[in-house]
Amino acid sequence: MKYLFLILSFTLISAPTFSQEKDSIYTIVEEMPRFPGCEDIEGTAAEKKKCAEKKLLSYINKNIRYPSISQDNIHLLDKKVVVSFVVKKDGCLSNVEVVRGATDAVNEMYIKLISNMPCWIPGKHRGENAAVKFMLPVRVCFRS
Repeated sequence: MKYLFLILSFTLISAPTFSQEKDSIYTIVEEMPRFPGCEDIEGTAAEKKKCAEKKLLSYINKNIRYPSISQDNIHLLDKKVVVSFVVKKDGCLSNVEVVRGATDAVNEMYIKLISNMPCWIPGKHRGENAAVKFMLPVRVCFRS
């Protein structure tokens, strides 16, 4: 049986901030949004970030459902897929899209996976919740 493995890179890729008005979408804020599940841990911001990254990876590994891939298309999967989304002020995700993808089926799978995530802990800018745009690179590798 063939397995698809992914290596998740928690790199935030910056893009320009859209505006400086009340409904701005930022790329970098004082307190970045985090995947939920680590709110009750004691520790530094770095420790909470590391915990949130582990929870995110666990969520992806538990919920990913790869489509069938023909032998002719295997080479398309050994590449990086970049998914863009916005963590809104309430922590819910929106504007999910693949900005660099693999096959159509794999791209749709990632859009569905990210769209179905639970709401995150929202980011904060100047003491208030802020909408933040993320670029999530995921390395997809096919191995038999």
